[in-house]
Amino acid sequence: MAQKFRFGFLYLDELHHVNHFIPVAVALSQQHHVEILTFPDDHLYLKKGLKGLGADKVLVKELRTHPFRALTDSLKNRNRPRQGFWMKWNRHYLMNNFDALVFTSFIHHKALKFRGENKWPKLLKLPHGIPGRGYVYHNDIKDFDLMLIPGQFYFDQLKNRDLLAKTTKVTGYFKKEAVANIEPQQLFQNSNPTVLYNPHFTKGLSSWYDFGREILDFFKKHQEFNLIFAPHINLFNRRGGLDKNEVLEDLASYEHILVDLGSDASVDMVYLNNADIYLGDVSSQSFEFMMKPRPCIFINSHNAAYEGNPNYRFWRAGDVIEDVSQLNAALNSANETFERKYKAIQKELDSENIYRESGTTASQRAVSQIETYLKGES
Repeated sequence: MAQKFRFGFLYLDELHHVNHFIPVAVALSQQHHVEILTFPDDHLYLKKGLKGLGADKVLVKELRTHPFRALTDSLKNRNRPRQGFWMKWNRHYLMNNFDALVFTSFIHHKALKFRGENKWPKLLKLPHGIPGRGYVYHNDIKDFDLMLIPGQFYFDQLKNRDLLAKTTKVTGYFKKEAVANIEPQQLFQNSNPTVLYNPHFTKGLSSWYDFGREILDFFKKHQEFNLIFAPHINLFNRRGGLDKNEVLEDLASYEHILVDLGSDASVDMVYLNNADIYLGDVSSQSFEFMMKPRPCIFINSHNAAYEGNPNYRFWRAGDVIEDVSQLNAALNSANETFERKYKAIQKELDSENIYRESGTTASQRAVSQIETYLKGES
Protein backbone atom coordinates (compact mmCIF):
# COMPACT_ATOMS: atom_id res chain seq x y z
CA MET A 1 0.00 0.00 0.00
CA ALA A 2 1.29 3.46 -0.92
CA GLN A 3 2.43 5.56 2.01
CA LYS A 4 -0.07 8.28 2.92
CA PHE A 5 0.82 11.63 4.45
CA ARG A 6 -1.11 14.42 6.16
CA PHE A 7 -0.75 17.97 4.83
CA GLY A 8 -1.82 21.28 6.33
CA PHE A 9 -1.87 24.27 3.94
CA LEU A 10 -1.81 27.54 5.87
CA TYR A 11 -4.04 30.22 4.39
CA LEU A 12 -3.79 33.37 6.52
CA ASP A 13 -2.91 35.72 3.69
CA GLU A 14 -4.69 37.89 1.15
CA LEU A 15 -6.93 36.64 -1.63
CA HIS A 16 -4.16 36.58 -4.22
CA HIS A 17 -2.42 33.66 -2.50
CA VAL A 18 -5.27 31.19 -3.16
CA ASN A 19 -4.54 30.24 -6.76
CA HIS A 20 -0.91 29.59 -5.98
CA PHE A 21 -1.56 26.66 -3.63
CA ILE A 22 -4.95 25.09 -4.39
CA PRO A 23 -3.77 23.09 -7.44
CA VAL A 24 -1.12 21.39 -5.29
CA ALA A 25 -3.56 20.83 -2.42
CA VAL A 26 -6.08 19.23 -4.78
CA ALA A 27 -3.46 17.06 -6.47
CA LEU A 28 -2.13 15.82 -3.12
CA SER A 29 -5.65 15.06 -1.88
CA GLN A 30 -6.03 12.30 -4.46
CA GLN A 31 -3.76 10.08 -2.35
CA HIS A 32 -3.24 11.94 0.94
CA HIS A 33 -5.10 13.76 3.70
CA VAL A 34 -5.17 17.50 2.98
CA GLU A 35 -6.51 20.34 5.12
CA ILE A 36 -6.47 24.04 4.35
CA LEU A 37 -5.91 25.68 7.73
CA THR A 38 -7.50 29.10 7.94
CA PHE A 39 -9.58 31.44 10.08
CA PRO A 40 -13.40 31.63 10.39
CA ASP A 41 -14.84 33.42 7.35
CA ASP A 42 -17.06 32.71 4.36
CA HIS A 43 -13.96 32.09 2.16
CA LEU A 44 -16.11 32.24 -0.96
CA TYR A 45 -13.22 32.65 -3.37
CA LEU A 46 -11.24 29.80 -1.82
CA LYS A 47 -14.23 27.46 -1.91
CA LYS A 48 -15.15 28.46 -5.45
CA GLY A 49 -11.59 27.74 -6.57
CA LEU A 50 -11.55 24.35 -4.89
CA LYS A 51 -14.91 23.45 -6.42
CA GLY A 52 -13.65 24.43 -9.86
CA LEU A 53 -10.79 21.94 -9.45
CA GLY A 54 -13.08 19.16 -8.21
CA ALA A 55 -11.57 19.23 -4.72
CA ASP A 56 -14.13 17.11 -2.89
CA LYS A 57 -11.41 15.53 -0.72
CA VAL A 58 -9.85 18.78 0.57
CA LEU A 59 -11.03 19.84 4.02
CA VAL A 60 -11.19 23.58 4.83
CA LYS A 61 -10.47 23.73 8.56
CA GLU A 62 -11.40 27.04 10.22
CA LEU A 63 -9.48 27.61 13.45
CA ARG A 64 -10.12 30.52 15.77
CA THR A 65 -7.48 32.78 17.24
CA HIS A 66 -7.13 33.62 20.95
CA PRO A 67 -10.44 35.19 22.13
CA PHE A 68 -8.75 38.36 23.36
CA ARG A 69 -6.86 38.72 20.07
CA ALA A 70 -10.12 38.17 18.17
CA LEU A 71 -11.67 41.03 20.14
CA THR A 72 -8.79 43.40 19.44
CA ASP A 73 -8.78 42.36 15.76
CA SER A 74 -12.47 43.24 15.60
CA LEU A 75 -11.96 46.60 17.30
CA LYS A 76 -9.21 47.42 14.80
CA ASN A 77 -11.34 46.27 11.82
CA ARG A 78 -8.89 43.56 10.87
CA ASN A 79 -10.27 41.19 8.24
CA ARG A 80 -7.82 38.46 9.17
CA PRO A 81 -6.27 37.43 12.49
CA ARG A 82 -2.71 38.38 13.24
CA GLN A 83 -0.78 35.40 11.99
CA GLY A 84 1.62 34.88 14.87
CA PHE A 85 -1.08 34.95 17.55
CA TRP A 86 -3.28 32.60 15.47
CA MET A 87 -0.44 30.13 15.07
CA LYS A 88 0.45 30.27 18.76
CA TRP A 89 -3.16 29.65 19.83
CA ASN A 90 -3.45 26.68 17.43
CA ARG A 91 0.08 25.34 17.81
CA HIS A 92 -0.91 21.95 19.23
CA TYR A 93 -3.20 21.24 16.30
CA LEU A 94 -0.62 22.44 13.78
CA MET A 95 2.31 20.56 15.21
CA ASN A 96 0.62 17.26 16.14
CA ASN A 97 -1.61 16.45 13.16
CA PHE A 98 0.49 16.80 10.03
CA ASP A 99 3.53 15.41 8.30
CA ALA A 100 4.02 18.71 6.51
CA LEU A 101 2.83 22.30 6.82
CA VAL A 102 2.72 24.21 3.54
CA PHE A 103 3.25 27.98 3.27
CA THR A 104 3.02 30.51 0.45
CA SER A 105 4.60 33.36 2.45
CA PHE A 106 7.16 33.84 5.17
CA ILE A 107 4.85 33.34 8.17
CA HIS A 108 6.54 30.13 9.23
CA HIS A 109 8.65 31.43 12.11
CA LYS A 110 6.28 30.34 14.86
CA ALA A 111 6.01 26.84 13.39
CA LEU A 112 9.80 26.63 13.22
CA LYS A 113 10.01 27.67 16.86
CA PHE A 114 7.29 25.24 17.99
CA ARG A 115 8.96 22.35 16.17
CA GLY A 116 12.25 22.98 17.93
CA GLU A 117 14.60 20.03 17.58
CA ASN A 118 11.87 17.71 16.31
CA LYS A 119 12.05 16.39 12.76
CA TRP A 120 8.34 16.73 11.98
CA PRO A 121 6.22 18.32 10.68
CA LYS A 122 8.26 19.34 7.66
CA LEU A 123 7.92 22.92 6.48
CA LEU A 124 7.21 23.28 2.74
CA LYS A 125 7.26 26.52 0.74
CA LEU A 126 5.35 27.34 -2.45
CA PRO A 127 5.80 30.69 -4.24
CA HIS A 128 2.89 33.13 -4.56
CA GLY A 129 3.98 34.51 -7.89
CA ILE A 130 6.73 34.44 -10.48
CA PRO A 131 9.85 35.83 -8.78
CA GLY A 132 10.49 39.44 -9.67
CA ARG A 133 11.96 41.94 -7.23
CA GLY A 134 14.53 41.53 -4.46
CA TYR A 135 12.11 40.37 -1.76
CA VAL A 136 12.10 36.89 -3.32
CA TYR A 137 15.73 36.54 -2.24
CA HIS A 138 14.79 36.16 1.39
CA ASN A 139 17.19 34.63 3.89
CA ASP A 140 14.29 32.83 5.56
CA ILE A 141 14.09 30.52 2.54
CA LYS A 142 16.79 28.49 4.26
CA ASP A 143 14.34 27.63 7.05
CA PHE A 144 12.23 25.44 4.78
CA ASP A 145 12.78 21.73 4.40
CA LEU A 146 11.46 21.68 0.84
CA MET A 147 10.79 24.57 -1.52
CA LEU A 148 9.14 24.20 -4.92
CA ILE A 149 9.85 26.95 -7.44
CA PRO A 150 8.51 27.76 -10.92
CA GLY A 151 11.63 27.95 -13.06
CA GLN A 152 15.35 27.57 -13.58
CA PHE A 153 16.22 31.27 -13.42
CA TYR A 154 15.04 31.54 -9.82
CA PHE A 155 16.84 28.33 -8.87
CA ASP A 156 20.11 29.62 -10.31
CA GLN A 157 19.71 32.97 -8.57
CA LEU A 158 19.04 31.32 -5.22
CA LYS A 159 22.01 29.02 -5.67
CA ASN A 160 24.33 31.88 -6.58
CA ARG A 161 23.21 33.79 -3.48
CA ASP A 162 23.49 30.75 -1.19
CA LEU A 163 19.75 30.93 -0.47
CA LEU A 164 18.49 27.50 -1.45
CA ALA A 165 16.19 25.74 0.97
CA LYS A 166 17.41 22.44 2.41
CA THR A 167 15.84 20.82 -0.67
CA THR A 168 14.77 22.95 -3.65
CA LYS A 169 13.04 21.60 -6.75
CA VAL A 170 11.85 23.23 -9.98
CA THR A 171 8.29 22.12 -10.76
CA GLY A 172 6.54 24.88 -12.76
CA TYR A 173 3.82 27.46 -12.17
CA PHE A 174 0.67 26.31 -10.37
CA LYS A 175 -1.61 29.36 -10.75
CA LYS A 176 -2.32 28.73 -14.43
CA GLU A 177 -4.02 25.45 -13.48
CA ALA A 178 -6.24 27.18 -10.93
CA VAL A 179 -7.64 29.69 -13.44
CA ALA A 180 -7.67 27.49 -16.56
CA ASN A 181 -11.45 26.93 -16.50
CA ILE A 182 -12.49 30.55 -15.96
CA GLU A 183 -14.69 31.68 -18.85
CA PRO A 184 -13.43 34.49 -21.10
CA GLN A 185 -15.25 37.79 -20.60
CA GLN A 186 -16.06 40.66 -22.94
CA LEU A 187 -15.21 43.72 -20.89
CA PHE A 188 -15.88 46.54 -23.37
CA GLN A 189 -18.43 47.12 -26.12
CA ASN A 190 -15.87 48.24 -28.68
CA SER A 191 -12.81 46.92 -30.49
CA ASN A 192 -10.33 49.52 -29.25
CA PRO A 193 -7.00 48.31 -27.82
CA THR A 194 -7.22 47.64 -24.09
CA VAL A 195 -4.52 48.76 -21.65
CA LEU A 196 -4.15 47.18 -18.22
CA TYR A 197 -2.70 49.61 -15.66
CA ASN A 198 -1.41 47.48 -12.79
CA PRO A 199 0.59 49.57 -10.29
CA HIS A 200 2.20 47.96 -7.27
CA PHE A 201 1.39 49.07 -3.73
CA THR A 202 4.90 49.64 -2.38
CA LYS A 203 5.72 53.30 -1.84
CA GLY A 204 9.03 54.26 -3.39
CA LEU A 205 8.54 51.72 -6.18
CA SER A 206 4.94 52.08 -7.32
CA SER A 207 4.07 54.53 -10.09
CA TRP A 208 0.73 55.26 -8.41
CA TYR A 209 1.92 57.72 -5.78
CA ASP A 210 3.69 60.01 -8.25
CA PHE A 211 1.82 59.49 -11.50
CA GLY A 212 -1.35 57.47 -10.82
CA ARG A 213 -3.86 60.29 -11.00
CA GLU A 214 -2.17 61.74 -14.06
CA ILE A 215 -2.28 58.36 -15.80
CA LEU A 216 -6.00 58.00 -15.10
CA ASP A 217 -6.60 61.53 -16.39
CA PHE A 218 -4.70 60.62 -19.57
CA PHE A 219 -7.06 57.72 -20.27
CA LYS A 220 -10.13 59.80 -19.48
CA LYS A 221 -9.11 62.02 -22.40
CA HIS A 222 -7.77 59.32 -24.73
CA GLN A 223 -10.88 57.29 -25.40
CA GLU A 224 -9.24 55.54 -28.33
CA PHE A 225 -7.90 53.17 -25.66
CA ASN A 226 -9.88 51.10 -23.20
CA LEU A 227 -8.39 51.06 -19.72
CA ILE A 228 -8.53 48.38 -17.04
CA PHE A 229 -7.35 49.92 -13.79
CA ALA A 230 -6.60 46.86 -11.64
CA PRO A 231 -3.77 47.64 -9.21
CA HIS A 232 -2.16 45.20 -6.82
CA ILE A 233 -4.85 44.09 -4.39
CA ASN A 234 -3.01 45.79 -1.50
CA LEU A 235 -2.89 49.30 -2.96
CA PHE A 236 -6.31 50.29 -1.65
CA ASN A 237 -6.62 48.06 1.40
CA ARG A 238 -5.35 48.94 4.85
CA ARG A 239 -1.69 48.76 3.72
CA GLY A 240 -2.13 51.44 1.11
CA GLY A 241 -4.47 53.55 3.21
CA LEU A 242 -6.03 55.12 0.08
CA ASP A 243 -9.63 56.13 -0.57
CA LYS A 244 -11.39 53.63 -2.84
CA ASN A 245 -14.58 55.64 -3.17
CA GLU A 246 -12.83 58.70 -4.52
CA VAL A 247 -11.33 56.74 -7.41
CA LEU A 248 -14.51 54.79 -8.10
CA GLU A 249 -16.66 57.93 -8.20
CA ASP A 250 -14.18 59.78 -10.39
CA LEU A 251 -14.17 57.08 -13.08
CA ALA A 252 -17.71 55.73 -12.82
CA SER A 253 -19.09 57.61 -15.84
CA TYR A 254 -16.43 56.47 -18.33
CA GLU A 255 -17.62 53.47 -20.35
CA HIS A 256 -14.15 52.81 -21.71
CA ILE A 257 -12.62 52.53 -18.22
CA LEU A 258 -13.06 49.53 -15.92
CA VAL A 259 -11.91 49.83 -12.31
CA ASP A 260 -11.28 46.85 -10.04
CA LEU A 261 -9.58 47.50 -6.72
CA GLY A 262 -9.66 43.97 -5.36
CA SER A 263 -12.41 41.64 -6.63
CA ASP A 264 -11.99 37.99 -7.61
CA ALA A 265 -11.25 39.00 -11.18
CA SER A 266 -8.27 41.04 -10.04
CA VAL A 267 -6.42 37.90 -8.96
CA ASP A 268 -7.55 35.24 -11.43
CA MET A 269 -5.89 36.59 -14.60
CA VAL A 270 -9.15 37.79 -16.25
CA TYR A 271 -7.67 41.23 -16.88
CA LEU A 272 -4.26 39.92 -17.87
CA ASN A 273 -5.93 37.71 -20.46
CA ASN A 274 -8.15 40.50 -21.84
CA ALA A 275 -5.56 43.26 -22.18
CA ASP A 276 -3.61 44.11 -25.30
CA ILE A 277 -0.98 46.24 -23.54
CA TYR A 278 0.41 46.00 -20.02
CA LEU A 279 1.24 49.25 -18.20
CA GLY A 280 2.89 48.96 -14.81
CA ASP A 281 5.96 49.30 -12.65
CA VAL A 282 7.37 46.54 -10.42
CA SER A 283 4.63 43.90 -10.20
CA SER A 284 5.50 40.32 -11.11
CA GLN A 285 2.06 40.16 -12.76
CA SER A 286 3.90 41.48 -15.80
CA PHE A 287 5.58 38.07 -16.03
CA GLU A 288 2.14 36.43 -16.01
CA PHE A 289 1.13 38.78 -18.83
CA MET A 290 4.17 37.66 -20.83
CA MET A 291 3.03 34.06 -20.72
CA LYS A 292 1.17 35.17 -23.86
CA PRO A 293 3.67 37.73 -25.25
CA ARG A 294 2.21 41.21 -25.86
CA PRO A 295 3.42 44.80 -25.58
CA CYS A 296 4.47 46.09 -22.15
CA ILE A 297 5.26 49.61 -20.95
CA PHE A 298 6.96 50.22 -17.62
CA ILE A 299 6.99 53.44 -15.60
CA ASN A 300 10.20 54.37 -13.84
CA SER A 301 8.72 56.80 -11.33
CA HIS A 302 11.56 56.48 -8.82
CA ASN A 303 14.59 57.06 -11.06
CA ALA A 304 15.82 53.51 -10.69
CA ALA A 305 19.10 52.46 -12.26
CA TYR A 306 17.38 49.44 -13.75
CA GLU A 307 19.62 48.29 -16.59
CA GLY A 308 21.36 45.05 -15.63
CA ASN A 309 19.59 45.05 -12.25
CA PRO A 310 17.91 41.66 -11.61
CA ASN A 311 15.27 43.40 -9.46
CA TYR A 312 14.06 45.08 -12.66
CA ARG A 313 14.48 42.15 -14.99
CA PHE A 314 10.89 42.46 -16.28
CA TRP A 315 11.75 45.93 -17.64
CA ARG A 316 13.79 44.24 -20.36
CA ALA A 317 10.46 43.25 -21.92
CA GLY A 318 9.11 46.66 -22.93
CA ASP A 319 9.69 50.37 -23.23
CA VAL A 320 10.50 52.16 -19.97
CA ILE A 321 9.15 55.70 -19.62
CA GLU A 322 10.12 58.26 -17.02
CA ASP A 323 7.09 60.53 -17.18
CA VAL A 324 3.42 60.49 -18.26
CA SER A 325 4.27 62.91 -21.06
CA GLN A 326 5.94 59.94 -22.80
CA LEU A 327 2.94 57.64 -22.47
CA ASN A 328 1.06 58.57 -25.64
CA ALA A 329 4.06 57.94 -27.89
CA ALA A 330 4.83 54.66 -26.11
CA LEU A 331 1.24 53.44 -26.54
CA ASN A 332 1.07 54.35 -30.21
CA SER A 333 4.35 52.61 -31.01
CA ALA A 334 3.76 49.65 -28.66
CA ASN A 335 2.89 47.04 -31.28
CA GLU A 336 5.72 47.97 -33.61
CA THR A 337 8.39 48.03 -30.91
CA PHE A 338 7.06 44.79 -29.43
CA GLU A 339 7.42 42.89 -32.69
CA ARG A 340 10.78 44.43 -33.51
CA LYS A 341 12.43 44.49 -30.12
CA TYR A 342 10.64 42.77 -27.27
CA LYS A 343 8.75 39.69 -28.45
CA ALA A 344 11.82 37.46 -28.49
CA ILE A 345 12.93 38.81 -25.10
CA GLN A 346 9.54 38.05 -23.56
CA LYS A 347 9.67 34.48 -24.83
CA GLU A 348 13.16 34.10 -23.40
CA LEU A 349 12.10 35.48 -20.01
CA ASP A 350 9.04 33.25 -19.91
CA SER A 351 11.12 30.17 -20.67
CA GLU A 352 13.52 31.07 -17.86
CA ASN A 353 10.70 31.85 -15.45
CA ILE A 354 8.47 28.82 -15.92
CA TYR A 355 9.42 25.18 -16.34
CA ARG A 356 7.07 23.22 -18.60
CA GLU A 357 7.02 19.55 -19.45
CA SER A 358 4.67 17.78 -21.83
CA GLY A 359 2.56 15.02 -20.33
CA THR A 360 2.48 16.35 -16.75
CA THR A 361 1.20 19.44 -14.97
CA ALA A 362 3.13 21.55 -12.49
CA SER A 363 0.96 20.30 -9.62
CA GLN A 364 1.53 16.68 -10.61
CA ARG A 365 5.27 17.27 -10.63
CA ALA A 366 4.93 18.95 -7.24
CA VAL A 367 3.18 15.89 -5.80
CA SER A 368 5.94 13.65 -7.11
CA GLN A 369 8.68 15.81 -5.57
CA ILE A 370 6.85 16.13 -2.24
CA GLU A 371 6.19 12.40 -1.97
CA THR A 372 9.78 11.55 -2.88
CA TYR A 373 11.08 13.97 -0.30
CA LEU A 374 8.84 12.84 2.56
CA LYS A 375 9.40 9.15 1.88
CA GLY A 376 13.13 9.74 1.99
CA GLU A 377 12.75 11.40 5.40
CA SER A 378 10.51 8.69 6.87
